[in-house]
Amino acid sequence: MDQAWQIEQEFWQASSDEVGPQQWFAKYMETDGFIVLPNRVVNRDDLVHGWHDRKPLKSWTLGEPSFTVIEGGNLVIRYEAHFEADWLPSYDAFITSVYVWGTGHWTLVCRTHTPRGSFPF
Repeated sequence: MDQAWQIEQEFWQASSDEVGPQQWFAKYMETDGFIVLPNRVVNRDDLVHGWHDRKPLKSWTLGEPSFTVIEGGNLVIRYEAHFEADWLPSYDAFITSVYVWGTGHWTLVCRTHTPRGSFPF
């Protein structure tokens, strides 16, 4: 679990670097992986080849993670994230990432972003 959380944090660090997280997605995301954003679903290929148009994050912070191991050795990581970027100022969201264990390392299957806000529940 610690290794998967480290990989997750490496994504945020890569997102704040000039190079961007394209290599991170190529290395750690399943070939059929995806991210569910508030406005659409983005597949791995779009992330690997399309992120270069984005400027790096200006800052980011992550809350304490919680972990759930599910059948087959898969792992769900949940945490809160806040980041600032030119293209999305002051973003707060609940993040859920699903990792699968295989061939000696964790690989991201999917990640969801649920923006913080009011909801009648």
